[in-house]
Order: sequence, then C-alpha cells, then structure tokens
Amino acid sequence: MAVTIMERADNTSIAAFGKLEMIKMDEIPSLQKRVLVEKHLISPNLAENSVHGAVLLSENEEVSIMINEEDHVRIQCLFPGFQLSEALKAANEIDDWLETPSIMRLMKSSAI
Repeated sequence: MAVTIMERADNTSIAAFGKLEMIKMDEIPSLQKRVLVEKHLISPNLAENSVHGAVLLSENEEVSIMINEEDHVRIQCLFPGFQLSEALKAANEIDDWLETPSIMRLMKSSAI
C-alpha cells in the first residue's frame, strides 16, 4: 500500500525521496519478507516481528525506514558507489523529518 504519509503529516521535507511505501510485516507473506531481507532492505529481526513491525521504503529502494525492529526506528540509506556524504545527508534529513511533531504523532498512533 502506498503511503500518503507526507499528506497525512502535512510535511513535505522528505519529498526528495519520492513516495514511501509502507509495508506492514503482518500483511505480507513469508516469501516477500525473505526477498526484502535478501535485498538488505529490512533486517531478519524485522521480518520476524510480524505483529508490530513495518518498513517505509522509497520507490528506488535507496531509503528504508524500519519501524519496531531492534530499535524503535532504524534509518537505512543505500547509495551506489562511494556516496557516503550523500547517504549521510539523506539519513540526517530523514531523522529531522521523523522528529517533526506531525510525524511523531503519526508514529505514536496506530497508523503504523
């Protein structure tokens, strides 16, 4: 299901990453979880957390935001080559976005 999280949160500071798709672990089959793990988009721990776990995944699969994994939120940015500065900048932007009041309310709600 495509997330309209930016619209729901009235925040477009993450628009550079495009639409994020929310995938709830309790709504997908084991095979799809395994594919996500093998592509390093989610951790094995998140795949096993089928009750409360979810991932927000960018369309190009460069950004993965794992919810209720080992940590409450885990940000992962996978950029090709040696784009370390770009990946760090992206992770910092996502971290700032996650700290906005509207997103924090959404994260605390049952929406995720």
